[in-house]
Amino acid sequence: WGGAVTVFGTRIEPGQLLHADKHGFVIIPEDARHRVLTAARAMDDNECETVIPAARQTQGMALPEILRGMNGAAALFAERARALGSRGGEWK
Repeated sequence: WGGAVTVFGTRIEPGQLLHADKHGFVIIPEDARHRVLTAARAMDDNECETVIPAARQTQGMALPEILRGMNGAAALFAERARALGSRGGEWK
């Protein structure tokens, strides 16, 4: 507890901020931490304004109609993510 660990050859120190997903992890540099919260809030707002409403409006719809709506919402989500300054990755 409270000590450094090595994960897949990378030393992690106590207090370091990490981002991890199915592809691996990165250490967020200390000088970038403030931007992470801003970016996370922007992406959460984007999802709440696009994908979530589309999913909530599916009751009683046929599958092809649901897929059209969700695909449209995903495209709008990606467009807005690019506008936020995305530099590639999953939503490029």
